[in-house]
Amino acid sequence: MSWYGEQIHNLMVEQLTRPSLYYPYPRTQMVTITLLVPAMKSINDCQVVTKAIKLLPGVVNATAVPNRGRLQVTYNNSQITLESIRYHLKQIGYEIINKA
Repeated sequence: MSWYGEQIHNLMVEQLTRPSLYYPYPRTQMVTITLLVPAMKSINDCQVVTKAIKLLPGVVNATAVPNRGRLQVTYNNSQITLESIRYHLKQIGYEIINKA
């Protein structure tokens, strides 16, 4: 391989291995986030929400605190998005007001 060919090859490898300007984080990343779900007040609500969230593909864990209306979710952001989690919660009657 010529010197120019080697330089181009090195640049291409560098482009593929460094994060993109448009997506600066690794494409597969585990994310843990705490969400406020004010309608989740009882233990029964917590069980319903955690069971529903854990069934979603890409969600690794979900734990809820009943009296505080907080839901902690760990998910793989290459398989599911926060918007999708929000959508599924809304479908079962619970709405996220913001990130805690």
